[in-house]
Amino acid sequence: MSADLATVILSGVLPLVGVLIGAGATISVQRNSTRTSRLRFVAESQQAHRAEVKSAIVSYLEIVQQLQTCLDSQEHGEEAPDNLLKVLEHVWLAYKQIDIICSEPLRDPLLEHTQALQTVARESTTGPRSRWRRGRKRSDYWAVVRPYQESLLNAIREELSPAHDWENIIVASRGT
Repeated sequence: MSADLATVILSGVLPLVGVLIGAGATISVQRNSTRTSRLRFVAESQQAHRAEVKSAIVSYLEIVQQLQTCLDSQEHGEEAPDNLLKVLEHVWLAYKQIDIICSEPLRDPLLEHTQALQTVARESTTGPRSRWRRGRKRSDYWAVVRPYQESLLNAIREELSPAHDWENIIVASRGT
């Protein structure tokens, strides 16, 4: 009788153990699949954000180059272009576009660079006797802008570095 009882118990318990093992495996696989999907989503979101930031930075640098070309031509004795202040307005607009989407470490160098450009552009439009044209050398313009430009470019490199994105992905993966 005890052998029959053991057989009945084993025949009832073994399928339940199998069901528990199968359910545990299913839950584990679903959890891993969810985690992988979340990591993929975070990585794709970071990649899209990086592309957006990069595009805004390129737009900023393009308009800054236009401003620098205007200032450079003026330093070589040409009159300030009529659109110099308009170009400066576009620089500020491009600045605001980056400021909205960039990380905190890029904001200060970006603002300082933009303010330095404004200082130089405003002073260059005060007339033919402006201090930028009154015997100052070409290096003076770059002396004003270069430290801010170097700081900005270093911050941009950091912002766009792959390590910056992976740190965010790792932080996001620890969310659950």
